[in-house]
Amino acid sequence: MANTLAIEASMQDIREQVITHIINCVESQFRIGFSTEADARRKQLRKFLQRCSDLKVTLSRQQAQFYFFCTPFGEEFSAQALTHGGGEALPAGNVRLSLWPGILRRVHGTDGEVLGPELVWKMASEF
Repeated sequence: MANTLAIEASMQDIREQVITHIINCVESQFRIGFSTEADARRKQLRKFLQRCSDLKVTLSRQQAQFYFFCTPFGEEFSAQALTHGGGEALPAGNVRLSLWPGILRRVHGTDGEVLGPELVWKMASEF
């Protein structure tokens, strides 16, 4: 584990260079279509890419299994595993559409832990 941490620390500059390169590529390809300010957009994209990189490092260290999940249409909304991203803003309801998958970590012999809740569009319970 100590070797892994040392390697990760030495790769920090390269990681930042790669993130900067990705941001520059995205900006050069899509800047015409953006309706937001460039600095705010670049900061938001950097934060997202850093979180992706951090997740990759976390996943590479774990002995657990990780799963992406999407809730099927009509399932009851569960605040423990889902985040409301639109639709009916009721405390209860059913899933209409999965907008972004969730991620679950499962260690042998456990039910699992939601690391990132799924983003869903809700509808009223009567469908």
